[in-house]
Amino acid sequence: MREDSELVHTPISIDTYSARVAAAAAAEGADVINDISGGAVDPEMLPTAAALGLPIVLMHMRGDMDTMWSQESTTYGTSVALEVGCELAARAEAAMAAGIPAFHLILDPGLGFSKTQRQSAELLGALREMRAAALPGVLGRLPLLVGPSRKRFIGSITGREDPKDRDLGTAAACVVAAAQGAEIMRVHNVAMAREALRVVDCVYRGTPLVRLESTAAAFPVHPGRSGVA
Repeated sequence: MREDSELVHTPISIDTYSARVAAAAAAEGADVINDISGGAVDPEMLPTAAALGLPIVLMHMRGDMDTMWSQESTTYGTSVALEVGCELAARAEAAMAAGIPAFHLILDPGLGFSKTQRQSAELLGALREMRAAALPGVLGRLPLLVGPSRKRFIGSITGREDPKDRDLGTAAACVVAAAQGAEIMRVHNVAMAREALRVVDCVYRGTPLVRLESTAAAFPVHPGRSGVA
C-alpha cells in the first residue's frame, strides 16, 4: 500500500485483536491499531501497543466472535449507554495501566457488536449520555469513533436488505453521531458521509460556507438586502 503514491501520506489502520499481527503491521508502516475487543482477547495487545507507541482504537464488545451474540452478551440493564460507557472506561484504564498514554486512545462504542439492532440505535442516540455518565475526567475527553456504516441496524430502520443500499442511512447515522459529540466516523461511502458532516460542522461548529457561483448568480445580493451566497 505504501508503494501507491496516493497513499504515502494516508494514515493506515490495522484491524486486529492479535498483538503479533499488530506488531507485524506496524513494522510495515501501519499508523493505528484498531482492536474490536478493546485489548481483551489477546493479553499481549495492550503492552504491545504501548511498546509500539501507536494510537489504538478500543472498541466495546462482550465475549468473543463466537459468543458476542449470546443472550448474556446482549443483556443490559436500564441503560445500554451507561453500561457500554462503564465497560469502555475499564478498557481505557487497563490500556493506560499498560503504559499507553491517554492521547493515544480512541474509544468506539461498538455499534452492532454485542448489541441488538434496537440497542445499537438506542446507543447511537445516547453517546453524550454515555460520555457524561460513564467516562469522567480525562476519559470523557478521549475521541469517540463510531462505525455505523451499512450495519444491519441501519437496514432494519430503512428497510434496505443490501448493505450497499444503506449509504444514505449511514450518512444520517453519522449526522446523529456527530451531533452527539463523536469525532471520527468509519464509513464505506466517504463522499456521502463527508457531505453530510460538512452540514453538521457548519451548524454546530461554524465552519465557513462554500460560495456557490451558480447560487450567487441566481440570488444576487443587492445593497441593503441579504441574499444567499
